[in-house]
This record gives sequence, C-alpha cells and structure tokens, in this order.
Amino acid sequence: MALFNWQFPRGTFTGTLQRIGTGTVFNGSLTKASIIEIGDHSLKDVMYDNYINNYLTDALKSDDPISIMLWENKIVAIRINGKNYYSDRMPPKKVTFGKWLLILLVGAISMGIGGVIIFIVATIEAGKVRETLNEFESVRA
Repeated sequence: MALFNWQFPRGTFTGTLQRIGTGTVFNGSLTKASIIEIGDHSLKDVMYDNYINNYLTDALKSDDPISIMLWENKIVAIRINGKNYYSDRMPPKKVTFGKWLLILLVGAISMGIGGVIIFIVATIEAGKVRETLNEFESVRA
C-alpha cells in the first residue's frame, strides 16, 4: 500500500498520440487539456506548458509513437523520435545534502518529531521522482 494515494497518475505513457481535448490556458503559458489519449491510455485534466505543446502538436500530426512523462497531472517530459524534451516544470531530480539537512533542522526545531516525519516523506517523494525519471529515460518510443 502506498503512503499516499495521488489523484493524478504518474509515470511514462507510450503510444501514438490520438487526441488532445479542449484546453484552458492559464497565465498565457500553461494549458490544461480535458483529455489526452495516448496509446491505450486516456489521461484527464492534463497540464503542459507552451514548450511541450509544440511537440504535442507535432506528434498529433504523426503516427509515430511517443512517450510522455506525467508527474501528478503535468507533462514534464516528452520523447519524440528518440529525443527527449523536458519542461521547465520538471520536478527536481535531486536535492542536495545541504538542503535535506536544512529541511531536517528547521522541521526538527519547529515541529519536533513532526519535522522528522516531513523529512522522511520528502525523501520518499524524491525517490519517486528519480524512479519515474529513470523509467521515462529507459522507455524507447
């Protein structure tokens, strides 16, 4: 059983891009599509930035398979013809030891045992980011 049950899927989805549903634009640079159909997957309420949108538009015109990396409800990377393109909304790949130490110290001082728990949860989440990124980079579209 997972520590958290996330509402949005995470992971790598591979296949031919078949549909991008109607979208709502936020702040002129972030689009939330009602649905994205890729391969056998229908992904609802997916967000992506203008940079990724360029590649999605190209992929929609082609029958070639692509891979997208979804983190929560955001497309943070896309692979087309063997080339990877990463959004600036990519979750951090790693956090330095100094940052973890600072999080631990601030949490421990301000919340006692609660800070230690937050540190443990943050560490688990960082591991999930690395696993998802490794999965995306190992899939060949």
